[in-house]
Amino acid sequence: VIIIAVLIGINPFGGTVTFADVVKPILNAKTIIFDMIFGLDENNPFSHEIIVDSRIRRSMPNMPNMVMILDLDGGKMLALDTASKTATYVDIQGDLQNRTQQYVKFLRETIRQLQENADIKNLGEQVIDGQKAVGFTAKGPNESLTIWADPKTAHPIRIEALLGREFSFIMKNFQLNAPVDESLVSMDVPDGYTLQKTGIDMGNATEEDFIESLRIFAKIFGDGVFP
Repeated sequence: VIIIAVLIGINPFGGTVTFADVVKPILNAKTIIFDMIFGLDENNPFSHEIIVDSRIRRSMPNMPNMVMILDLDGGKMLALDTASKTATYVDIQGDLQNRTQQYVKFLRETIRQLQENADIKNLGEQVIDGQKAVGFTAKGPNESLTIWADPKTAHPIRIEALLGREFSFIMKNFQLNAPVDESLVSMDVPDGYTLQKTGIDMGNATEEDFIESLRIFAKIFGDGVFP
């Protein structure tokens, strides 16, 4: 009995981590830092996300000179070019703002919905990204979520999500409730940067703007070819 009590003290979940244990840190975290891979292929482009309340700091290795800071409540984005030391404000109000806000809320809302309605299966223990992990898969009418977490701490290791038939992504390298310097998500132009006089209004994009964005997208993510 003494040995069992000691082991339970070391592992508060007693070796029976549940789906609720695994998602609790994600639902309650005040800051979330992670890498998000677009699609389910590890070799696909990815972004590094720092989320603090309604602010997001986003950087992408295949765009090393670009940093984006989004203020979702204010409907603004501050784009920083670290090479030229220039800053540009982008208006993301309207539909784009709503869609971006939905992205931030998506994970938590989907988890809550799946907890209430989905068929949750325990995948047991496996080695995921070099770590021992316990996994759960939850499926709803139009989405599925697979979460792998540390079997002792319930800290998330990897999340794979599929929405509808096409949209999928991987989230990994999580840091929850990590201290984040306020300057990293500040909408103020950093010292040493020059503010571009002309901002960009994403709410009034034209058909030509859309076509040009598709060309840039293909260049960045597919070497000139759409995935």
